[in-house]
Amino acid sequence: MKLQTKFYLLAFSIFSCTVNLNAEQLDTLELVHVERKMGQPIKRIHRVEYLLDAQELVGGSEVLRKNVSHWMGLQLARLTAVTVEAGKQVSENVVANDYEKQYIRNSKKEILAWLKATKGKDERPLCYTLDVKMVREYETPKMITFKVEAYQYGANRKGLQSEVLATFRKSDGKQLTWNDVPLKKERTKLNLLVAKGVQKYYETSNFTMLKERLSIQRPYTQKDFPLPMSSPGFTKEGLKATYLIGEISEEQTPSVTLSYSQIRSILQPNLKALLK
Repeated sequence: MKLQTKFYLLAFSIFSCTVNLNAEQLDTLELVHVERKMGQPIKRIHRVEYLLDAQELVGGSEVLRKNVSHWMGLQLARLTAVTVEAGKQVSENVVANDYEKQYIRNSKKEILAWLKATKGKDERPLCYTLDVKMVREYETPKMITFKVEAYQYGANRKGLQSEVLATFRKSDGKQLTWNDVPLKKERTKLNLLVAKGVQKYYETSNFTMLKERLSIQRPYTQKDFPLPMSSPGFTKEGLKATYLIGEISEEQTPSVTLSYSQIRSILQPNLKALLK
């Protein structure tokens, strides 16, 4: 496979695109490496930075590529606080919607508003940062999982890290949901396993102590413990459930990995076939 590299110089930004050679491995789909960087100084000592390092899918069926790109676009829209109109298809290219320009513009407005509110009394430099990585996490002959990792730093001067995953079926491009994971009669067992995983994450000795650490508003037990709003992600180690800020905690983004030995007995037959 021929290695191709292209560079595009934009205002305050550098974009590069490189074909990834690992597509030659057995049962793996071809990817393109996309890198996007943009920064802008504000009032000399303040700054806004946007960094994107992504593996964009170019192999596989058209519907698979479109669905993966749509999901990646939605993650960028969420992270940059860009509104996507209901029913509108996100671009098939993760850089085509110019998320970085909107992020730079919105962040600049916030910094200028902060400077006006503090009347310049706070002389500490403020750097708004969004650093996003989108990578293939796992792949089998019948499915592929992508992961989006992000680091955000903003007005509260606290860094926030987050992670979401999505698994897609290669045959028709379907993104798997929580409804695709357990047998219907085993749904409560999945909730129970995730609840125990979250309890382990927080290192609490019992479920009552865990509930004191969480900010879930509705009544709940271990058997109806809320699953993440983001989709399930299948990895080499097992099924990964990741929560975003505000879902079950206002300060942390818990994640749980259930090994295949833990969940094998509750999985739907069609899902078991994808994992082979």
